[in-house]
Order: sequence, then structure tokens, then C-alpha cells
Amino acid sequence: MMHLIQPLDYYDGPRRMPEIGGNDLNGVYDDWQKLKQWRKPVLTLFSDKDPFLAGRRFDTLFQTNFEGAKGQPHITVTNVSHFLQ
Repeated sequence: MMHLIQPLDYYDGPRRMPEIGGNDLNGVYDDWQKLKQWRKPVLTLFSDKDPFLAGRRFDTLFQTNFEGAKGQPHITVTNVSHFLQ
């Protein structure tokens, strides 16, 4: 039988998400420095209507700070919100 209401611990991840996403790069400096060491290809896909990321230059920050992002065909999906997967 499938349960429509999940146990409370299933909500731990979504509840922590606002804490995980930094409002600026200074708040996540150590993690950002680790990510900048990534040398494999990086392709970014952002949406133009994301209420958290659109218009805040995160696409440009990723594309210019990662060696593997240079020369990649990065995409901005139009008329899509945060969860575009």
C-alpha cells in the first residue's frame, strides 16, 4: 500500500535547502573554492524565470569561474521556472 503522507524525516532535505543555497558567494566561499578546482567539462543550464537564480548572474559566475566551462554551449531555457528538469 502506498502512503500519501511521508514520514517527517522525508522533509529534512527540502527544509534545509534555503540554508544550503548561499545568497552570495561570500557565504559559500570554501565550497566555491573547491568547485573552482574542477577541471572536467562543465555545461550550465539555467532558466530565465527562476525566482532564486534568474537575474543574479549565477550563470555567468559558473561559466567564468570553472576552467571546464570555457567554450561550452551553455543554455538559458526561456519561460521556465526553478525546477526545469
